[in-house]
Amino acid sequence: MRNNIFAFLTILISSVCQFSAYSQGTFDEYGFLNNGAYVKSGKSSPNSYAVILNGGCRKNCNYSQYWNNCAQTYQFLTQVYGFNKDHIYTIIADGMDKGGETVIYKDTVTKAIRHDSKLTWETQMEWNKDAKKYEEYRYYYADGSQLFRNRLGVNRIYTAVLDSIEYVFNRIKNTKNIDELFVFVTDHGYEGSKDIAIWNGTVLSHTKFAKMVNNVQSSKKTILLAQCFSGSFIEHLKEFDNRTICTATSADSSSWGSNLSCFFRPFYSALYGKDFDTNSKIDADYDKNGVVSYEEAFVYAKDNDGNSKPTAKNETWYEVPRYWTSESGYRFCRPDDWGVRNLTDPITQSKTEEAMYLLNASNVIKNKAKVTYSCGKTIRLKKGFHVINGSKFKTEIFDCEKEKQENEAELRLGQIPIVDDLLTGEEFEDESSDKDSNSVPGIAPNPTTGEFTIYFSKESEEGNTVVITDITGKLIYSAEEIGSEININLRDKAKGVYIVKTISNGNVHTEKLILK
Repeated sequence: MRNNIFAFLTILISSVCQFSAYSQGTFDEYGFLNNGAYVKSGKSSPNSYAVILNGGCRKNCNYSQYWNNCAQTYQFLTQVYGFNKDHIYTIIADGMDKGGETVIYKDTVTKAIRHDSKLTWETQMEWNKDAKKYEEYRYYYADGSQLFRNRLGVNRIYTAVLDSIEYVFNRIKNTKNIDELFVFVTDHGYEGSKDIAIWNGTVLSHTKFAKMVNNVQSSKKTILLAQCFSGSFIEHLKEFDNRTICTATSADSSSWGSNLSCFFRPFYSALYGKDFDTNSKIDADYDKNGVVSYEEAFVYAKDNDGNSKPTAKNETWYEVPRYWTSESGYRFCRPDDWGVRNLTDPITQSKTEEAMYLLNASNVIKNKAKVTYSCGKTIRLKKGFHVINGSKFKTEIFDCEKEKQENEAELRLGQIPIVDDLLTGEEFEDESSDKDSNSVPGIAPNPTTGEFTIYFSKESEEGNTVVITDITGKLIYSAEEIGSEININLRDKAKGVYIVKTISNGNVHTEKLILK
């Protein structure tokens, strides 16, 4: 009895995590919730199994964003990754007990709301502590399990209590030759105990959850956790091989959402290659191998989740997504840094530029600046990168000391992946007598939206010439008697490819310019 009282008090106190009108969301706001919205990929996972878990917590806390997250995951697995529907176990709140479980949306009565025609509603007066007055709100209710079955055609939905969850994992455990076990969890999480809220005021501990997942024998495991403080589960799950763990936030931070999880919305968008709001294309294939990995999807989501951007790190609602995989030694170990950075503007002062995953540089370093490019995985020096005017430049790949101590086998060798072979050593400066990138003029940025600079070597301080034509040979721009650099604006020209011809010290150099 004492334990039950303690569990109830824990839920009562801790459920402030995601307990706000902002976090509850509404139904069917996004087109992907409609059947057939996804386009099936060429991937197929007939021998893979999945568990989708929404604990629901209790009636008034089972937010619609949880339902949307589960629906999104289900459709993604079936329509994109080709999972067999019979191999996906959905565990949602009270299961099929109609009427006992609801998902809700809260809004002011004065606001227009798009909602399911079968929703019921009631009006309540509540105290708004910010406005210091009572306000009228309307709550819309629907049976979430029935809604899940009716819209997605799922025949069996399990109740999110401990016995049912154990039953599901035991069934999967007794299955042989599983290619991948995919687990998605969403609900409230508790700061003190680090547990997951499940139905009817009960909890699923991190140790029980890890034991159930670890007991399943599969070639690969993918575990996505969206609840508050979900990063605390990594320590209990990462001791085993062949798995990827991605959490919406750290062990000590809340996660957030409205219609969907703020983090997993861009995560799935990256995997799918399209933004769910705008339907515009997303290219998160950072290593250009034709496949967006979970690692790349994490980096994209970290940079594009408005609640986890480094620019928001001082806010109380700042998310700290975490990622761990046994497949590589890479770790996103500096959560306040950008995952991907594209450097295009000139650097004129000594500094260090840093990115956690990928740093693309097509800029110019000048004015005797001493610059370091530092990255956790890959540095790409792209066409247009240039070091001039006595400047110095070096690259470094860093590791986190804590992870070095935890797993020496995963240390990277410190090799610097460099594109276009512009640099061959750790440090480069313009006095180099070897293959000098200053021997030809540089254009930055390239591609460009219209404004760019052409840089000549310091030996060519005057008398330089620039001629720009389109691909048919039509003259677009020309200038003579140029010094060491020239700024050019072609914003009024059509997008496309142009030819830049430069003449310096009697040497003619031709290069393509892309106007985007």
